[in-house]
Amino acid sequence: MTLAALARDDASAQFLDAAAQGVLLYQRCSACGHAQLPIGGSVRTRCRNCGRNEAAWTPASGAATLVSWTSSPVRTADGTEPGPVIGLLELAEGPWLETQLRGLAGAPGELDEGAPFHVGFEQPEGSEPIPVFIAG
Repeated sequence: MTLAALARDDASAQFLDAAAQGVLLYQRCSACGHAQLPIGGSVRTRCRNCGRNEAAWTPASGAATLVSWTSSPVRTADGTEPGPVIGLLELAEGPWLETQLRGLAGAPGELDEGAPFHVGFEQPEGSEPIPVFIAG
């Protein structure tokens, strides 16, 4: 299954420029230290913890651990096929994000909570690069 296209706007430009260079950014508030990622594609400069306008983009290590995951079959003209595996991951820096998982050796039921993943980027046609996480 392909990823949905992601469009650029002024608020997401820095995040997407870094993604094009293979770097995942997250925001860290200089006032309270809270780490956050965009929710549902909504980029903010305001900290969701303290409300101050001091959240600045910071490079992430790209390392993450698996918190939870799901997969639903996709209907096709020939029946059904396995759907993408969507994972909830915790970055080494603290924030959580939901994204597609890649590089899985077995079925989704064989995944383990706490399994290591690292960031990769895919660029669907007509889209900006989108972070995905790869097993291992």
